[in-house]
Amino acid sequence: MIDAYPLLLAAIFLVHNLEEYIFFDRIPKFRYAKKIFNRKSFLFSIVVLSLLVVFFSVWDYLSSNPIVRNVNIIVLFSLTINAIQHGLLSIRFRRVIPGTISALFLVLPVSALYFMRLYELKSFDLWSFVEYLALSPAVMVILLLITLWFGNRLTRRDKHG
Repeated sequence: MIDAYPLLLAAIFLVHNLEEYIFFDRIPKFRYAKKIFNRKSFLFSIVVLSLLVVFFSVWDYLSSNPIVRNVNIIVLFSLTINAIQHGLLSIRFRRVIPGTISALFLVLPVSALYFMRLYELKSFDLWSFVEYLALSPAVMVILLLITLWFGNRLTRRDKHG
């Protein structure tokens, strides 16, 4: 157990997803995303991902299971990378895109503190930092695409009976 950082991670994940969903209509549209990216599939995706993050965060908080800790560290890296993406996309589109406010004022500061705490506890060294950094974007993209695809399938089923 490492303080309350796993629970804080879950809380900021939920706030960040809520901000993205509330302002969903302001998300820039990308050509490739039109087939699986709509409001309902996005809601399905963030609900599933949020439930997974809450589950693993509470488990990490209550236990000292190294596998669960690694899952949470991947979530931390993924969320941090996502926060940086929000900042870069806001610069690119010259407007604040949904999720940027929570990314800059919640995700990045809390992530920095969590990273420092993990480093203090020797949860990772420089090499494992690089491994997590390489693995996390792949995990993030794969899970997002899978949940969006399933959400889209469920949405289509609702429309057609």
